[in-house]
Amino acid sequence: MATTNPLGQLSDQGVAVWVDSIARDWLEKGELRRLRDEFSVVGVTSNPTIFQAAIGAGGFYDDQLTALAQQGLPTPAIFERLALYDIRWAAHELHTVYQASDGLNGCVSYEVPPDLAHDTDETIFQAARLFDLLSLPNVMIKIPATVEGLPAIRASIAAGINVNVTLVFSVARSGSKRAVPTPSWQRPGWGPPPSTTPSSPTRPGSSCSPGHAGRPWPPRAPDPSAACGPPPPPRIPTTATCCIPKS
Repeated sequence: MATTNPLGQLSDQGVAVWVDSIARDWLEKGELRRLRDEFSVVGVTSNPTIFQAAIGAGGFYDDQLTALAQQGLPTPAIFERLALYDIRWAAHELHTVYQASDGLNGCVSYEVPPDLAHDTDETIFQAARLFDLLSLPNVMIKIPATVEGLPAIRASIAAGINVNVTLVFSVARSGSKRAVPTPSWQRPGWGPPPSTTPSSPTRPGSSCSPGHAGRPWPPRAPDPSAACGPPPPPRIPTTATCCIPKS
């Protein structure tokens, strides 16, 4: 029987349909499952603006937000925990798609902080940290294709991180072969990046994980006390159907 909805028809032609939206109420009401099952949606991408709008609308985040605030966490840490919770939930909802497609589809993307778009080394660190916190095979870390972002993309992929490249606004940039800055871990005197599986990368002054050979990777530590970020939100069992608490 031929597919009648336009998104299904796109999928029949080999197009992978992703939705550029995510929100707690959307997940609680089963909207992502409906899009997956009825409209052939096979991926989710997000950005800080999407989460800012979602957190500010309605009260779906209030219980968790209040609990985190009572722990005395700084605002960026609270925002990250709320967002990563939703990313894990969405990744769980698409896990069957990921398995059925042999990893080709069923992914969810989360962006490194946008103020790092011109900071290669910090982007490398944050991509590894976020990928390690999420610890799911169908999660991607979104990195902008700025001049400084290109070597971070290269380094992250080499470290085994799933990368979603964003801010590609021209054919020239998508196929760019221009020389790009070398990440500091490839420069003389710096230790190598994690090999294939990133695991709590270390910054100077951090006791969160053992250091790599040579100098710590990456080399910057503007805030050693928060070097490894907040602990991840509750992990969602891959065998569960929908068992996400509100806080």
